[in-house]
Amino acid sequence: MRCTSFGHRTGPRVCECALGTANFGTRWGAGAGPDGARRIFDRFAEAGGTFLDTADTYQFGESEELTGKFVFVPITGPRNLTQLDDYLSALDVELTHDQFACLSDVSAVPLGVHHEAIAGSLGGIQGGDSGRVIAPAAAAA
Repeated sequence: MRCTSFGHRTGPRVCECALGTANFGTRWGAGAGPDGARRIFDRFAEAGGTFLDTADTYQFGESEELTGKFVFVPITGPRNLTQLDDYLSALDVELTHDQFACLSDVSAVPLGVHHEAIAGSLGGIQGGDSGRVIAPAAAAA
């Protein structure tokens, strides 16, 4: 499957063909059940697919619940400022209070999507419990 850069120069590489997941589930009265959705997903992944279209409203949330069971993306790296401090300490690096505050400010920048919408969507992707998802902290240059 052909891939391209998502964005002008620095975006992640994604395949040019997206898999729409609106019919993963049957809560709308039609669609693929769990086994059928899994077969579709697996075939797409085997073909090299990396780009999924999903929304927490598809099949009244069932689509993201199923997709979350099919996709496993481990969160690596520090997930909060305490872990970041531990990681940096192991490297013999210390951040000042102002640098920590800067990281907090950067993480609060709105990216065009309401935080509530992201939390709701993550809840579906992770099987209905957004409390299990802890967004990774990322250092800003």
